[in-house]
Amino acid sequence: MGDILKKIIACVLFIDIWCDMVNLLSLYRTIKCYNYARYNKRALRLVRK
Repeated sequence: MGDILKKIIACVLFIDIWCDMVNLLSLYRTIKCYNYARYNKRALRLVRK
């Protein structure tokens, strides 16, 4: 019984950590895209002048 419980806890922890990693990656990608877009807007403004 204890082994099954340990496996379940390990699975839950693994999924939890994996979800956190995915969230961090998507957040990082969003920030990168936002910075890239902001940089491009600045570049476009410079080109228009």
